[in-house]
Amino acid sequence: MRKYLENFMAECEYCAEDSRILLAAYEVIHSNDASRKILEYIISEYERDYTLDFKPITELFPKIAELSGVHEYTVALIVFLCLTRHMRELYRERGICDSVFLHTALDLKYKLRECKQVNHICGTFVAFWYPLIFNLELFALGRLQFHIKPLNRDYRSETRFLPEGTPVLNIHIPNDSTPLTPSSVRESLCLARDFFRDTLGDDPAFICHSWLLWPEHEKMLKPESNLIAFLHEFEILDYGLFSTQNVWWRVFGTNEKNPDLLPTDTSLRRAYAELLRRGEPSGWGFGIKFLD
Repeated sequence: MRKYLENFMAECEYCAEDSRILLAAYEVIHSNDASRKILEYIISEYERDYTLDFKPITELFPKIAELSGVHEYTVALIVFLCLTRHMRELYRERGICDSVFLHTALDLKYKLRECKQVNHICGTFVAFWYPLIFNLELFALGRLQFHIKPLNRDYRSETRFLPEGTPVLNIHIPNDSTPLTPSSVRESLCLARDFFRDTLGDDPAFICHSWLLWPEHEKMLKPESNLIAFLHEFEILDYGLFSTQNVWWRVFGTNEKNPDLLPTDTSLRRAYAELLRRGEPSGWGFGIKFLD
């Protein structure tokens, strides 16, 4: 497994320092009989049934951390990195091209970068997110990620009616550090339509629930910004304010709450720093889209 991890991280272009830290942590876990047995159990369970419930699996991460002395966030990332070996086999069995596998698996690298920025730890603090990927429900297709889910309400327009429960494509926007341009969004939506055509037909509905779709951005950012262009892709069906959750770490890459200490190198960051300075909450939007 160590050689596989080394090759996989090289293929995904992990930086040398991150690879060194993760491989060293893997060796520590593997050298402890008790923590190694738990890791091997997780891998065997996933190989037995990739549709398994991941909740009991993620509940084992603190135990591996306790036994090995490796931080729980690092443990989580190492486990998921190990599982990519079988995940790749599953993609190949289903005739899904290797580029889609690699593009989807890169999410581990994106979450590693976020964990380093926010918590200064080489790992991932969002283990709850990965069942969608490893259960083969979510796929990265171009700039965006997609998975099928039922619509949570009736939708009606002049030309369409979708009853609650209709299967639609839910959009996620990975933090891959590339611009969310209109052309990249369009390309990604077309790729998703083609990828899911056998299941959803030629005209799927796309939905997105995200802080990016908060209508208040219209007042905060310039009309020509990529974020505003993305917002305008959707018919906004609902929006509101976060009550207990905010998006500061997503915008600034840190948990720092003092607006005077936050980076303001982009218009988005300047707008959110001012929002934080005024003590106001951030918000979200929920929208639907069809390809023309």
